[in-house]
Amino acid sequence: LKLKGDSILKDAKLNNDIKFIYKKIDNMEFKELSFISNYLNNNDKLIQIYGLNNDKSQFYVSRSKDININLQEIFKKISTKYNIKGGGSPNVVQGSSSPEDLKNIMDNFANYIMKEIKVRWA
Repeated sequence: LKLKGDSILKDAKLNNDIKFIYKKIDNMEFKELSFISNYLNNNDKLIQIYGLNNDKSQFYVSRSKDININLQEIFKKISTKYNIKGGGSPNVVQGSSSPEDLKNIMDNFANYIMKEIKVRWA
C-alpha cells in the first residue's frame, strides 16, 4: 500500500506551496484508499480528493494536519447542492453519491478548498 501511496503522491500538483491530489479511481476498496490516504497525510501541506467508482460512487477528501481548513463545513455546503450521504471531521470527510454527481462533487470540494487557501494565504 505504501508503494501505491507513493505512486499517487508523485502525481500531486503544486499550488500555493500545497500539494493537491485529485484522482478518480476504479477498482479499489474504500478501506484500502483510507489506509493510503492516512499514510500520505504524514506529509505536510497535502490535500487529497478522491472519487471511487466501484459498485457505488464514493468520495474521500482529507488534508494534512498543518492545513487549517474545516472539511466538515465544506461538506455541509456541498450537501445542500447534491444528494450525498456521509460525514466526517474537520480533517477527513467521506460519502457516497450518484455516479452522475461524483465528478461535480469532487470539483466542488476542490473549488471550496482553493477559495479557503487563497483567503488564508493570500
